[in-house]
Amino acid sequence: MTNNIIAAIDQQYVIANSGKSLCPIRVSSFGDCTAKLYQLASGASREELNARTYRIFEVGHDRGARLAEQLSRQHGWIQSAPEVELYVPVDLPAGVAQRVHDRMEKLFGSNDLPVMVKHDHPDTLYIRGRADLVLFGEHPDCEVVEFKTKNSFGFDKLDTEGPGLQYTLQVYGYIIGLRRLGYNPTRATFVFENKDNCELLAIELNFDEAKRLFDEWMVGFKLMLEQLANEAPADELPRSVVPTHIYETVRNAQAFDNLTAKLPWNCNYCAAGPTACIKWCNDNGMAVDIRDKRRSGADKPTYMVTIQ
Repeated sequence: MTNNIIAAIDQQYVIANSGKSLCPIRVSSFGDCTAKLYQLASGASREELNARTYRIFEVGHDRGARLAEQLSRQHGWIQSAPEVELYVPVDLPAGVAQRVHDRMEKLFGSNDLPVMVKHDHPDTLYIRGRADLVLFGEHPDCEVVEFKTKNSFGFDKLDTEGPGLQYTLQVYGYIIGLRRLGYNPTRATFVFENKDNCELLAIELNFDEAKRLFDEWMVGFKLMLEQLANEAPADELPRSVVPTHIYETVRNAQAFDNLTAKLPWNCNYCAAGPTACIKWCNDNGMAVDIRDKRRSGADKPTYMVTIQ
């Protein structure tokens, strides 16, 4: 009976979350692998997550909302606003923004679509995100606070490795969005919570470093959007769309004469799957072979990259 209850809970999580087709072009995707974004935005079938993974995401979201609520109750700010909707403008070649928007609307529907094009700026794609919490002081000053959770392993690495590229670019996108509205973000802070013991750690965003990383990543992102506008097949990656994680792993393995390297953990959780990325590497002279294919019933897919 006990196992039946757990199975029923798991089944409901899968039912509630599976089949959702969300447009992946959003601020929270900044810094992610452009090959993954390209495949998902092209309509590639998403690989469903298991119930445990859905619960992990749910716990992270719920804990962030709880911390935001507690911080909002503190005095010292004129106003605090959770889940602030912001748009980041991305300038593109003539016609690209509208074609990307139309394709996203066709694939994912117009309801709550996170991209838009304005009539007075037809070559700018506006990409939406929602900041966890914005604290407003004397106009135009404000602060951004973003809440994240980590297990002990990831939490202990924050002091040396920082918040990581994707979190950094996500929050810098909110800074751009606030500046676009006439505000002056004076500070942005990550608040990480250790899921195992509830310890908190605050890390302040370095605006200059974040801008440098943002500008570098945006070059490849814009190339990806241009290819997306061409409506190429989802399972064929154009040469200009680099599969970030596997490419770096293979390149580094070659540089150090390491004959084998495990595929990055990011690829194990990739909703699109790394098949097209492996083909891309082969087509571009970086021979890759799947050593262990996905095993039925396994929590994570297991691959081995072989440099030939």
